[in-house]
This record gives sequence, structure tokens and C-alpha cells, in this order.
Amino acid sequence: LLPNLVSDDELLTANSLNALNNTVARLIGPPIGGLLLTIFGLNSVLLFDVLSYLMAFMLIAGIVLPTQTSARTDEDDSQKEHMWTSWLAGFRYIRGERVILVLFIVIGMTTFAGTMLDPLMAPFVEEILSGDASVLGWMLMAQGIGGILGSLVLGSISHRVQPVLLFGGSSIIAGIVLLFVFNIPVALVAIILFLLLGFPLVGSRIGVQTLLQRHIPDAYRGRVY
Repeated sequence: LLPNLVSDDELLTANSLNALNNTVARLIGPPIGGLLLTIFGLNSVLLFDVLSYLMAFMLIAGIVLPTQTSARTDEDDSQKEHMWTSWLAGFRYIRGERVILVLFIVIGMTTFAGTMLDPLMAPFVEEILSGDASVLGWMLMAQGIGGILGSLVLGSISHRVQPVLLFGGSSIIAGIVLLFVFNIPVALVAIILFLLLGFPLVGSRIGVQTLLQRHIPDAYRGRVY
């Protein structure tokens, strides 16, 4: 949707604002959830979650797309009712586009690594850093603050940054920071490093979103994503 709402040279700025929104949500969401759970119980958390999605639906429904001719493929009309075939067409597009294929592999690797890393964070804090839940909370909050600052900075310099360099450079820097985090078993150092980690993580996210949006036509963007 986003590439149809802003011009190509504004994509990185728009993605920076979107990343800022997501980071702020991740920063303030857990305290709100914890407060609701403590005071009103689990049902209040579920109700609040449902209402948030309804609000998002109403906001998105109010978006008006500019009048334009949507790019289509020859197979769109014949495959309109066949999700499976359409999904496979997305894979064929990925295979035929070198940039998208590379992104597909890299994102798959980092996501796979992230799914292994996230569940181990709490045991790492408890057993290696000798910390408790508050230490983990400070680390995550520091990362959120770093992400907010990174989004603001990148949004202000977006016209001078190449998405491919932003994605590649940020991913490498994030990996280096994580190496320091897991090899210096000091809680305060980990909190400071997580603050720094917020910058490259949000930079990587903004860079890859912009690359995907620029290199995938409308007809395939949803399938590839």
C-alpha cells in the first residue's frame, strides 16, 4: 500500500516514520498490557487488543488511494480465485529477480536466527548476567529508545541514504553489537549495547522494506511479502 501513497523518493522517509510508530508501540504496549492484567485481569487485555485492531481497521479504511492504473500480470484474471496458484506465482517471481532472491535468503537467515535468539534472552540475563526481570526490561526499553532515535535520524537524512547500503551496513553492525553483548557478561554493558543496537535494527528494517517496495511491482508485492 505504501508505495502507492508516496513517491519513490519519499519511501525511505515513510518507512522511517512507520518504523518509529512500530517502535513506540513496542515500547509503550507491554507496560499497558501489564497494568491491565494486574488491575482488571486477562479479559481486559484481550478486549483492549480487539479494540486496537478495530481502531486500526477504521484508520486504514479511511485511506484514499490516488487514481491510477494498477499494474497487473497476464495471469491475474485467470488466477483471481486460486490463492495457491497465485502464491506459487510469487515464488516464481522471487526466483526470477536476483535482488529479491538475495533479500529473500538474507531475511530468511536473520529471521531464523532471531527465532532462536529471542527465547534464550531471559535465560541469558538470569544465568550469564546474573540479572532478573528488571534487567531484561531495561535492555528491551533501551533497544526501543535506540530504535526511536534511529527512526528520527534516518527520517531526517533519508534522501542521502541508499537503501541497499542501509540494509547491509545496519545488518553487519547489528551482528557486531550482538557479538559484544554475548561476550561481555556485564548487565550495565548489555543495557548500553542494546541502546546502540536499536539504531542498526531499525535501519536494517527500513532499508529492506524500501528495497522490497521499489523492486516488486504491485501485482506481486503482497505475495512476495
